Amino acid sequence: MKNNSKDWLLIFTSSPVQGFIRASKKTKDLFAGSYLLSFLTFKVIKAFEQNTVRGIDEVIYPVVKEEIKHFHQLLMGNYPNRFVAILRDKTPCEVKELVDLLKKIFYQEIEKIKNTEIEFIENFLKKLQDSLDNHRCIINLPNLIGAKEQFPKHILDYFQVFITVKELKSLCNYREEYENTEKLLGGRKTFRPYKGEIDNATYKKKKR
Repeated sequence: MKNNSKDWLLIFTSSPVQGFIRASKKTKDLFAGSYLLSFLTFKVIKAFEQNTVRGIDEVIYPVVKEEIKHFHQLLMGNYPNRFVAILRDKTPCEVKELVDLLKKIFYQEIEKIKNTEIEFIENFLKKLQDSLDNHRCIINLPNLIGAKEQFPKHILDYFQVFITVKELKSLCNYREEYENTEKLLGGRKTFRPYKGEIDNATYKKKKR
């Protein structure tokens, strides 16, 4: 083993889940929300597998059998909002680099979603602006523009990722090791730093 290297248990999770799913108003919204959370986990697991040593480092939950791994894209909607992995023969610096990478991948995917939605909103507002004269009595354009400006802040701050890594002393007592790591994760999730970002989506009345 390398100097100062150890074995580790890693738990990754993202939130919110219940509140996000509960906000669904239609069946298709429920599916889309659940699929989005599953998609994000899939992307992070894929990054983990590509940046660790296969056969040594491994995802132990969720379990995907080798013979059906080529169906990952089809099974993506079955991933939970978390995964558990074992890291072997890693130094603390190597573990930190991996954790930073997994967080980066998660937020990169959120950024892609944000950019796609912003493009959709901008196209919608452009079409609306082109036909504004026919809708002046029912459309409050300044507030729609304000919503577009506020949207990136909401989506980037809405989802959070939590990763806890604890030294794995023995796989023979995996239950205790996992429970202790879960306790650390639970404590981390209760901490909510105040960002103090100003909400600039102030409602403006239409001029008559």
